[in-house]
Amino acid sequence: VEYARVALEELQRVERSVSHLLRFARDEEMGISDLCMSDVLDSALETFRDRLERTGIALERHIDCEGAMRGDAEKLRRVVINLVGNAIDALAEGGVTDPRIEVAMGENLAGTEVWVRVKDNGPGIDAEAQRKLFSPFYTSKAGGTGLGLAICRKLVDAHGGSIEVTSAPGSGAEFLLTFPKTREAREVEP
Repeated sequence: VEYARVALEELQRVERSVSHLLRFARDEEMGISDLCMSDVLDSALETFRDRLERTGIALERHIDCEGAMRGDAEKLRRVVINLVGNAIDALAEGGVTDPRIEVAMGENLAGTEVWVRVKDNGPGIDAEAQRKLFSPFYTSKAGGTGLGLAICRKLVDAHGGSIEVTSAPGSGAEFLLTFPKTREAREVEP
């Protein structure tokens, strides 16, 4: 029974790896439409409700506006799910007495950009790892594919946006996404 469980887990890991690799390698059509980034965030965060309760990680949500913009809601949701999932993984490693994730969203003062911030109080990311973070196949996680953040960058770029990380070992990590509100997105290229 134990061998079957391990085999199933490994099969699922391989399946995830292949799925991520195919997603990274192929062109993806962008379904551009008007959307509210607040709805995208709520949908993404809902997927983590049980996992957050199970792990005892607090989620703070700070949304200042609807974040009306143009984009592909499902692709943006995928980016948020990846970032929050990574934060949960980092915090689940332990060592933090009050683990928490903050997801915030707003607009710049000019009203031309929507920003999203995903911040945790986990172990942080050293400078060397930060330089490689968005490179395909780079991972610090056992069983990771190293494609999650590379796909995130690709999808953010396709929306004409940017993704930045700020972190120091022992002080958590912060990912900041910025998107133009009205720009037409580009096709995602490999």
